[in-house]
Amino acid sequence: MNTIDLRHKLIENVNMADERLLVIINPVFESYQKTSPKEEIVAYTVKGVPLTKKKYIELNDQAEAEYYRGDFSSHEEVKEKFRSRKNS
Repeated sequence: MNTIDLRHKLIENVNMADERLLVIINPVFESYQKTSPKEEIVAYTVKGVPLTKKKYIELNDQAEAEYYRGDFSSHEEVKEKFRSRKNS
């Protein structure tokens, strides 16, 4: 599929999209317009926030440091947390 065909297909899909889909894809377009090619988006958070390679590595380093400090919950602790919420 060439670029023109892809644009037409995308326009067609956007025109048929419901509000939920538009809310999901809008941040992708906005972040693309705000970044330079050097700041390419490599991932998105679960909330749809775009992450550049630099930010992705920074967040990964933070998570790794937390792990080595012992700042994490075991599988059993997480299961117990959700059991207690369910029984509340």
